[in-house]
Amino acid sequence: MHEALCSTLQLEKAISACIQAAPETFPIDGIFLNYYRDDIQSIQFLALATRNRSRIKLNVLSIPIHVLSRFIVSDNFTTTILNRLADDPLTDYVIKHHFRKVKSAIVMRLKVDDIRLGAVVFFSYKSNAFQPEHAELVESLRGSFSLLASRALSQLKLISEQKTHTQYSHLPSSDNRGKLPEGFISAQNSPMAALFSRLPSIAKSQQAVMIYGEKGSGKSMLAHHLYQQSAGPQSQLAALYAETLTLFITSPDQSTRVITLTEAMLTDNTLFEYANGGTLLIENIECLPEAICCQLIRNIQIYKEKGNSTRILITQTQLKPAHTDPANLLRCIRYYNLFCLSVTLLPLRQRREDIPELVTHYLLKLGKTRQHKLPLLSTRFQQSLLNYDWPGNISELIARLEKAIISSGANILDIKPGEYDRNYPDIRQPILPLNEIVKRHIIETLKQTNGKISGEGGAAEILKINSNTLYSKMKKLGITKDIFSQEAQNRN
Repeated sequence: MHEALCSTLQLEKAISACIQAAPETFPIDGIFLNYYRDDIQSIQFLALATRNRSRIKLNVLSIPIHVLSRFIVSDNFTTTILNRLADDPLTDYVIKHHFRKVKSAIVMRLKVDDIRLGAVVFFSYKSNAFQPEHAELVESLRGSFSLLASRALSQLKLISEQKTHTQYSHLPSSDNRGKLPEGFISAQNSPMAALFSRLPSIAKSQQAVMIYGEKGSGKSMLAHHLYQQSAGPQSQLAALYAETLTLFITSPDQSTRVITLTEAMLTDNTLFEYANGGTLLIENIECLPEAICCQLIRNIQIYKEKGNSTRILITQTQLKPAHTDPANLLRCIRYYNLFCLSVTLLPLRQRREDIPELVTHYLLKLGKTRQHKLPLLSTRFQQSLLNYDWPGNISELIARLEKAIISSGANILDIKPGEYDRNYPDIRQPILPLNEIVKRHIIETLKQTNGKISGEGGAAEILKINSNTLYSKMKKLGITKDIFSQEAQNRN
């Protein structure tokens, strides 16, 4: 059904193709799209398709105030099954006045950030036609319909960056606290949806947070969002960029100082002094030398154990392979002991269902910045966006959209054939030398035994070899048991 929605630039034909592509177990007789106009007291229809025909439908329907008063605009952006139409007074009113044969419906109201994109209604002429699995199927199409709706609204000059829910003060609204940072968009069935729902509680916690993710996935944006959500009015931010050892200090009055640090300054109290009880953000910690990183982590542990109130946020592009050597193993253990709150931002290729809504969001944003009308996307461009593997993640998506807008002389964005054919390389684990595999296995075993080698419960017993043989192998491979004993003492 995704492919059907991307098969044509004509709205009515796209939703007609969607109906034809629906599985036999999905009992839909038609789809219509509408939009709540500026005054919220009328609905603008956009398109209608049934199994027999499709057409643009531009009727405007006035909504009585007694119906409108029961509709909470900001709280109604979910996918809802209406086997009893009266459960949703607004939808019931619309259907009774324009689609009298309809008995059941699934309503999916759309928005990107604070921009309303109207509603998509899947309907059936049968009573009690829809089940939860049908709503899940509809929800999976949210991104594609958002892109279709935004394009149609732009063509009709109904959409504006300024049209947000806050305009409608006469209607009930929900609390906006805990709002996601701009561009953090996910479909309801996206693997990122659960993470985004946790962000408000993570922001309130004073526990240190480690944010993992590939380059371009939004780690820095998320870290700054957590700081803004948790910081008090007098909170200071000290942001260290590990690649350049540059420290940006933002004071409560929003003034900024830039300081270049030395590696020696990272191993003493300098960073905490600059944070001044506020938030310390370390960007791309993996860029620091191993020894300095370990000492910095240890300093953070000491400060937290002393009850220091400084909030710690760290971003990391990738964790170095664990168990390469005992020092690195200890570093990894300390990471997990310290950063019990961790957030992993998935690469875009693992959350393709979010791409249409992200494209809609950034096209609207780029159009406003460059004062361009929201362009159409060719079917080839739409399908390429969904199939491409995005090694640069969201940053690459934004760059490619901007490039397409700049280079396109028409109102339709297109790409050259084959431009998006390059797939993300298949990253496979290299085949390791046998000694390296043995070394890692011994280290993992010693980790479990806290460095105990011989005797009951020792590493030799677990590995089913003589303890003298194990000592000999450890010496040959450069493994000492001291580091594991030290780690056990630290935990105790």
